[in-house]
Amino acid sequence: MINIDMRKDLSGEIFGKLKVLKYVYDHNKRSWWECQCECGNIVIKNGHNLQQGKTKSCGCIRKYHMPHENLIGHIFTLLTVINETRDNNHMLMWECQCECGNIVKVYPNNLKKGTSRSCGCLKRKRISDAKGIDLTNNKIGRLLVKTLIMGDSSNKRRYECVCDCGNIKIVPAANLLRGDTKSCGCIRKELRRDKLYNWRHDLSDEDRKNMKNRSFQPENLEWKTAVFKRDNYTCQITNKKGYIQAHHLNSWNNHIEQRFIVENGITLLRDIHKLFHTIYGRGYNTTEQFTEFQERFRKGEFDDYLKLLQSCFI
Repeated sequence: MINIDMRKDLSGEIFGKLKVLKYVYDHNKRSWWECQCECGNIVIKNGHNLQQGKTKSCGCIRKYHMPHENLIGHIFTLLTVINETRDNNHMLMWECQCECGNIVKVYPNNLKKGTSRSCGCLKRKRISDAKGIDLTNNKIGRLLVKTLIMGDSSNKRRYECVCDCGNIKIVPAANLLRGDTKSCGCIRKELRRDKLYNWRHDLSDEDRKNMKNRSFQPENLEWKTAVFKRDNYTCQITNKKGYIQAHHLNSWNNHIEQRFIVENGITLLRDIHKLFHTIYGRGYNTTEQFTEFQERFRKGEFDDYLKLLQSCFI
Protein backbone atom coordinates (compact mmCIF):
# COMPACT_ATOMS: atom_id res chain seq x y z
CA MET A 1 0.00 0.00 0.00
CA ILE A 2 1.31 3.44 -0.98
CA ASN A 3 1.31 6.14 1.72
CA ILE A 4 -1.35 8.68 0.74
CA ASP A 5 0.89 11.53 1.85
CA MET A 6 3.67 10.30 -0.49
CA ARG A 7 1.43 9.74 -3.55
CA LYS A 8 1.50 12.61 -6.03
CA ASP A 9 -1.97 13.84 -6.94
CA LEU A 10 -2.29 13.66 -10.73
CA SER A 11 -5.90 14.86 -10.88
CA GLY A 12 -6.39 17.39 -13.67
CA GLU A 13 -3.02 16.75 -15.31
CA ILE A 14 -2.80 15.87 -19.02
CA PHE A 15 -0.57 13.13 -20.45
CA GLY A 16 -0.72 12.92 -24.23
CA LYS A 17 -4.42 12.55 -25.07
CA LEU A 18 -5.37 11.56 -21.51
CA LYS A 19 -6.73 13.90 -18.86
CA VAL A 20 -6.58 12.47 -15.31
CA LEU A 21 -9.97 12.65 -13.58
CA LYS A 22 -9.43 11.00 -10.20
CA TYR A 23 -7.52 8.43 -8.16
CA VAL A 24 -9.05 4.94 -8.14
CA TYR A 25 -6.91 2.42 -6.18
CA ASP A 26 -3.44 1.04 -5.48
CA HIS A 27 -2.25 -2.27 -6.90
CA ASN A 28 1.22 -3.85 -7.08
CA LYS A 29 2.72 -0.78 -5.39
CA ARG A 30 1.37 1.45 -8.17
CA SER A 31 -1.45 3.99 -8.11
CA TRP A 32 -4.15 3.74 -10.76
CA TRP A 33 -6.08 6.72 -12.11
CA GLU A 34 -9.31 7.21 -14.03
CA CYS A 35 -8.61 9.16 -17.22
CA GLN A 36 -10.61 10.53 -20.13
CA CYS A 37 -9.16 10.31 -23.62
CA GLU A 38 -9.65 12.97 -26.28
CA CYS A 39 -11.70 10.43 -28.23
CA GLY A 40 -14.15 10.27 -25.32
CA ASN A 41 -13.24 6.89 -23.84
CA ILE A 42 -12.91 6.55 -20.05
CA VAL A 43 -10.05 4.28 -18.98
CA ILE A 44 -8.05 3.39 -15.86
CA LYS A 45 -4.29 3.75 -16.27
CA ASN A 46 -1.13 3.22 -14.22
CA GLY A 47 0.12 6.53 -12.77
CA HIS A 48 3.77 5.53 -13.18
CA ASN A 49 3.28 4.80 -16.91
CA LEU A 50 1.51 8.13 -17.33
CA GLN A 51 4.39 10.06 -15.79
CA GLN A 52 7.02 8.11 -17.73
CA GLY A 53 5.23 8.80 -21.03
CA LYS A 54 4.55 5.13 -21.68
CA THR A 55 0.79 5.65 -21.79
CA LYS A 56 -0.55 8.49 -23.94
CA SER A 57 -4.06 7.43 -24.95
CA CYS A 58 -6.81 4.88 -24.39
CA GLY A 59 -5.27 2.86 -27.21
CA CYS A 60 -6.68 4.89 -30.10
CA ILE A 61 -3.22 6.16 -31.08
CA ARG A 62 -2.04 2.59 -31.64
CA LYS A 63 -5.12 1.80 -33.68
CA TYR A 64 -4.69 4.93 -35.76
CA HIS A 65 -1.01 4.40 -36.49
CA MET A 66 -1.10 0.61 -36.91
CA PRO A 67 0.73 -0.29 -40.14
CA HIS A 68 -1.55 -1.26 -43.02
CA GLU A 69 -1.51 -1.77 -46.75
CA ASN A 70 -2.07 1.36 -48.80
CA LEU A 71 -5.07 0.70 -51.07
CA ILE A 72 -5.32 4.15 -52.64
CA GLY A 73 -5.77 3.74 -56.40
CA HIS A 74 -6.83 0.09 -56.13
CA ILE A 75 -10.08 -0.94 -57.86
CA PHE A 76 -12.52 -3.42 -56.31
CA THR A 77 -15.24 -4.22 -58.87
CA LEU A 78 -17.00 -0.81 -59.16
CA LEU A 79 -15.16 0.90 -56.28
CA THR A 80 -11.94 2.92 -56.63
CA VAL A 81 -10.11 3.76 -53.38
CA ILE A 82 -9.37 7.51 -53.23
CA ASN A 83 -8.54 8.31 -49.60
CA GLU A 84 -7.88 6.93 -46.09
CA THR A 85 -10.33 7.75 -43.30
CA ARG A 86 -11.44 6.52 -39.85
CA ASP A 87 -14.71 5.63 -38.16
CA ASN A 88 -15.85 6.92 -34.75
CA ASN A 89 -13.71 4.28 -33.01
CA HIS A 90 -10.62 5.24 -35.02
CA MET A 91 -10.81 2.03 -37.04
CA LEU A 92 -9.34 2.21 -40.53
CA MET A 93 -11.72 2.77 -43.44
CA TRP A 94 -11.20 3.65 -47.10
CA GLU A 95 -13.07 6.34 -48.94
CA CYS A 96 -14.09 4.97 -52.32
CA GLN A 97 -15.73 6.36 -55.42
CA CYS A 98 -18.21 4.14 -57.19
CA GLU A 99 -18.50 4.09 -61.01
CA CYS A 100 -21.91 5.70 -60.61
CA GLY A 101 -20.22 8.69 -58.91
CA ASN A 102 -21.25 8.05 -55.30
CA ILE A 103 -18.67 8.31 -52.49
CA VAL A 104 -18.78 5.64 -49.76
CA LYS A 105 -16.63 4.57 -46.80
CA VAL A 106 -15.69 0.90 -46.64
CA TYR A 107 -13.71 -1.26 -44.20
CA PRO A 108 -10.59 -2.84 -45.78
CA ASN A 109 -11.69 -6.42 -45.07
CA ASN A 110 -14.97 -5.86 -46.93
CA LEU A 111 -13.03 -4.67 -49.96
CA LYS A 112 -10.54 -7.56 -49.94
CA LYS A 113 -13.18 -10.25 -49.35
CA GLY A 114 -15.46 -8.85 -52.04
CA THR A 115 -18.28 -8.18 -49.59
CA SER A 116 -18.46 -4.54 -50.76
CA ARG A 117 -18.30 -4.19 -54.52
CA SER A 118 -20.25 -0.99 -55.10
CA CYS A 119 -22.06 1.82 -53.28
CA GLY A 120 -25.18 -0.33 -53.44
CA CYS A 121 -26.04 0.38 -57.06
CA LEU A 122 -24.94 -3.12 -58.13
CA LYS A 123 -27.58 -4.73 -55.92
CA ARG A 124 -30.21 -2.23 -57.02
CA LYS A 125 -29.39 -2.96 -60.65
CA ARG A 126 -29.62 -6.71 -60.08
CA ILE A 127 -33.00 -6.29 -58.41
CA SER A 128 -34.17 -4.01 -61.22
CA ASP A 129 -33.02 -6.46 -63.88
CA ALA A 130 -34.69 -9.32 -62.02
CA LYS A 131 -38.11 -7.71 -62.47
CA GLY A 132 -38.06 -8.67 -66.11
CA ILE A 133 -36.67 -12.18 -65.65
CA ASP A 134 -39.03 -15.14 -65.64
CA LEU A 135 -37.37 -18.11 -63.94
CA THR A 136 -40.19 -20.54 -64.72
CA ASN A 137 -39.00 -23.95 -66.02
CA ASN A 138 -35.34 -23.11 -65.23
CA LYS A 139 -33.24 -25.68 -63.37
CA ILE A 140 -31.19 -24.17 -60.54
CA GLY A 141 -29.16 -26.73 -58.63
CA ARG A 142 -31.62 -29.49 -57.78
CA LEU A 143 -34.63 -27.18 -58.05
CA LEU A 144 -36.92 -27.03 -61.07
CA VAL A 145 -38.74 -23.67 -60.99
CA LYS A 146 -42.45 -24.24 -61.64
CA THR A 147 -44.70 -21.29 -60.80
CA LEU A 148 -44.52 -17.64 -59.75
CA ILE A 149 -46.85 -17.45 -56.78
CA MET A 150 -46.36 -14.05 -55.07
CA GLY A 151 -45.87 -10.38 -55.85
CA ASP A 152 -44.44 -8.39 -58.73
CA SER A 153 -41.41 -6.69 -57.18
CA SER A 154 -38.24 -8.79 -57.13
CA ASN A 155 -37.78 -8.63 -53.37
CA LYS A 156 -41.24 -10.11 -52.84
CA ARG A 157 -41.39 -12.59 -55.69
CA ARG A 158 -41.55 -16.25 -54.74
CA TYR A 159 -41.37 -19.33 -56.91
CA GLU A 160 -42.76 -22.79 -56.29
CA CYS A 161 -39.94 -25.23 -57.02
CA VAL A 162 -39.75 -29.01 -57.19
CA CYS A 163 -36.57 -30.60 -55.87
CA ASP A 164 -34.97 -33.70 -57.41
CA CYS A 165 -35.90 -35.56 -54.23
CA GLY A 166 -39.59 -34.78 -54.85
CA ASN A 167 -40.13 -32.13 -52.19
CA ILE A 168 -41.83 -28.85 -53.06
CA LYS A 169 -40.25 -25.65 -51.74
CA ILE A 170 -41.19 -21.98 -51.99
CA VAL A 171 -38.06 -19.92 -52.73
CA PRO A 172 -37.55 -16.12 -53.04
CA ALA A 173 -36.55 -15.05 -56.55
CA ALA A 174 -33.45 -13.28 -55.24
CA ASN A 175 -32.18 -16.53 -53.64
CA LEU A 176 -32.53 -18.35 -56.94
CA LEU A 177 -30.80 -15.57 -58.89
CA ARG A 178 -27.85 -15.47 -56.46
CA GLY A 179 -27.65 -19.26 -56.28
CA ASP A 180 -28.12 -19.16 -52.49
CA THR A 181 -30.83 -21.86 -52.61
CA LYS A 182 -30.10 -24.95 -54.68
CA SER A 183 -32.31 -27.60 -53.05
CA CYS A 184 -35.17 -28.11 -50.62
CA GLY A 185 -32.58 -28.63 -47.90
CA CYS A 186 -31.62 -32.19 -48.84
CA ILE A 187 -28.08 -31.17 -49.82
CA ARG A 188 -27.44 -29.84 -46.31
CA LYS A 189 -28.94 -32.99 -44.78
CA GLU A 190 -26.69 -35.20 -46.89
CA LEU A 191 -23.59 -33.25 -45.93
CA ARG A 192 -24.60 -33.42 -42.27
CA ARG A 193 -25.39 -37.13 -42.20
CA ASP A 194 -22.13 -38.06 -43.97
CA LYS A 195 -20.37 -36.84 -40.81
CA LEU A 196 -22.34 -39.23 -38.57
CA TYR A 197 -20.44 -42.43 -37.93
CA ASN A 198 -23.63 -44.44 -37.18
CA TRP A 199 -25.76 -43.25 -40.12
CA ARG A 200 -27.79 -46.11 -41.66
CA HIS A 201 -27.12 -45.81 -45.40
CA ASP A 202 -29.23 -48.89 -46.10
CA LEU A 203 -32.45 -47.09 -45.09
CA SER A 204 -34.49 -44.92 -47.43
CA ASP A 205 -36.08 -41.63 -46.39
CA GLU A 206 -39.44 -43.41 -46.32
CA ASP A 207 -38.05 -46.06 -43.97
CA ARG A 208 -36.74 -43.36 -41.62
CA LYS A 209 -40.07 -41.59 -41.66
CA ASN A 210 -41.89 -44.84 -40.87
CA MET A 211 -39.46 -45.67 -38.06
CA LYS A 212 -39.84 -42.21 -36.55
CA ASN A 213 -43.64 -42.29 -36.63
CA ARG A 214 -44.21 -46.02 -36.21
CA SER A 215 -45.61 -45.67 -32.67
CA PHE A 216 -48.41 -43.46 -34.00
CA GLN A 217 -49.25 -45.40 -37.16
CA PRO A 218 -52.82 -46.80 -37.01
CA GLU A 219 -51.60 -50.12 -38.48
CA ASN A 220 -48.94 -50.44 -35.79
CA LEU A 221 -51.38 -49.64 -32.98
CA GLU A 222 -53.83 -52.23 -34.33
CA TRP A 223 -51.01 -54.79 -34.60
CA LYS A 224 -49.85 -54.19 -30.99
CA THR A 225 -53.40 -54.45 -29.67
CA ALA A 226 -53.99 -57.72 -31.56
CA VAL A 227 -50.71 -59.18 -30.19
CA PHE A 228 -51.60 -58.16 -26.61
CA LYS A 229 -55.12 -59.65 -26.88
CA ARG A 230 -53.84 -62.92 -28.32
CA ASP A 231 -51.31 -63.24 -25.46
CA ASN A 232 -53.87 -62.17 -22.84
CA TYR A 233 -51.71 -59.12 -21.97
CA THR A 234 -49.15 -61.49 -20.44
CA CYS A 235 -45.40 -61.77 -21.00
CA GLN A 236 -44.77 -64.98 -22.94
CA ILE A 237 -41.47 -65.66 -21.18
CA THR A 238 -42.22 -64.90 -17.52
CA ASN A 239 -46.02 -65.48 -17.65
CA LYS A 240 -46.44 -62.24 -15.70
CA LYS A 241 -48.51 -59.13 -16.34
CA GLY A 242 -47.19 -55.62 -16.01
CA TYR A 243 -45.61 -52.99 -18.26
CA ILE A 244 -45.80 -54.90 -21.54
CA GLN A 245 -44.42 -54.22 -25.01
CA ALA A 246 -44.92 -55.92 -28.39
CA HIS A 247 -41.74 -57.39 -29.88
CA HIS A 248 -41.20 -58.18 -33.58
CA LEU A 249 -39.74 -61.68 -33.90
CA ASN A 250 -38.38 -60.82 -37.33
CA SER A 251 -37.22 -57.21 -37.16
CA TRP A 252 -39.16 -54.21 -38.41
CA ASN A 253 -36.26 -53.03 -40.59
CA ASN A 254 -35.43 -56.16 -42.57
CA HIS A 255 -38.87 -57.76 -42.87
CA ILE A 256 -41.16 -55.09 -44.24
CA GLU A 257 -43.81 -57.59 -45.36
CA GLN A 258 -44.13 -58.97 -41.79
CA ARG A 259 -44.39 -55.64 -39.94
CA PHE A 260 -48.13 -55.91 -39.23
CA ILE A 261 -48.59 -59.69 -39.18
CA VAL A 262 -49.79 -60.72 -35.71
CA GLU A 263 -47.88 -64.03 -35.87
CA ASN A 264 -44.63 -62.01 -36.10
CA GLY A 265 -45.27 -60.39 -32.72
CA ILE A 266 -44.98 -61.53 -29.12
CA THR A 267 -45.78 -59.85 -25.80
CA LEU A 268 -42.90 -59.19 -23.40
CA LEU A 269 -42.42 -57.26 -20.19
CA ARG A 270 -40.46 -54.05 -20.71
CA ASP A 271 -37.46 -55.38 -18.74
CA ILE A 272 -37.40 -58.61 -20.77
CA HIS A 273 -37.73 -56.67 -24.02
CA LYS A 274 -34.88 -54.39 -22.97
CA LEU A 275 -32.73 -57.38 -22.00
CA PHE A 276 -33.26 -59.06 -25.39
CA HIS A 277 -32.15 -56.01 -27.37
CA THR A 278 -29.25 -55.37 -24.99
CA ILE A 279 -27.88 -58.82 -25.86
CA TYR A 280 -28.86 -59.16 -29.54
CA GLY A 281 -28.93 -55.51 -30.62
CA ARG A 282 -31.59 -53.83 -32.74
CA GLY A 283 -32.53 -53.79 -36.39
CA TYR A 284 -31.49 -57.27 -37.58
CA ASN A 285 -33.31 -59.55 -35.17
CA THR A 286 -34.77 -62.92 -36.14
CA THR A 287 -37.10 -65.59 -34.77
CA GLU A 288 -34.09 -67.87 -34.27
CA GLN A 289 -32.49 -65.27 -31.97
CA PHE A 290 -35.65 -65.10 -29.89
CA THR A 291 -35.86 -68.88 -29.61
CA GLU A 292 -32.24 -68.98 -28.43
CA PHE A 293 -32.90 -66.14 -25.97
CA GLN A 294 -35.94 -67.98 -24.61
CA GLU A 295 -33.93 -71.15 -23.94
CA ARG A 296 -31.07 -69.24 -22.26
CA PHE A 297 -33.55 -67.34 -20.11
CA ARG A 298 -35.21 -70.54 -18.89
CA LYS A 299 -31.80 -71.92 -17.96
CA GLY A 300 -31.28 -68.90 -15.69
CA GLU A 301 -28.35 -67.36 -17.62
CA PHE A 302 -29.71 -63.84 -17.27
CA ASP A 303 -30.95 -63.83 -13.67
CA ASP A 304 -28.19 -61.58 -12.28
CA TYR A 305 -28.25 -59.32 -15.31
CA LEU A 306 -32.04 -58.98 -15.10
CA LYS A 307 -31.87 -57.93 -11.44
CA LEU A 308 -29.34 -55.25 -12.35
CA LEU A 309 -31.47 -54.11 -15.27
CA GLN A 310 -34.62 -53.93 -13.13
CA SER A 311 -32.81 -51.80 -10.55
CA CYS A 312 -32.18 -49.17 -13.26
CA PHE A 313 -35.93 -48.62 -13.64
CA ILE A 314 -36.76 -48.26 -9.94
